[in-house]
Amino acid sequence: MLAMTAGCELEVERGPDWLLVSVRSFEPGSAFADQLLELAENHFIYRIVLELHHLDILDDDTIEALVHLNRHIHEHEGVLRICGLSVRDRRALEQQGLADLCLAYDTRDEAIEGCCRSRLPR
Repeated sequence: MLAMTAGCELEVERGPDWLLVSVRSFEPGSAFADQLLELAENHFIYRIVLELHHLDILDDDTIEALVHLNRHIHEHEGVLRICGLSVRDRRALEQQGLADLCLAYDTRDEAIEGCCRSRLPR
């Protein structure tokens, strides 16, 4: 299912116990986090895998939206897992103290299973 609002295009799939969301495009200032929360509420699922392969870079607005989304999902005793971040974006989250806010996984399958390799190359 393709979900679109002004400034945001998401591909949404419902898996067993998970809402799988691939972000196709996202404009800063759009209601990105609010749209994802609405999807979770409509599907009665607060376990979300968010695929960010199509985003060029995590900017401050996107990070703020992820923080907002994570906070609300946790209020519903849910889980937010993200995958598809570049090493640069993972470092950006780590530098802002947000690396553990929502674990970054390489693939959708890893995110669903909750396993990942070392997040940053050492």
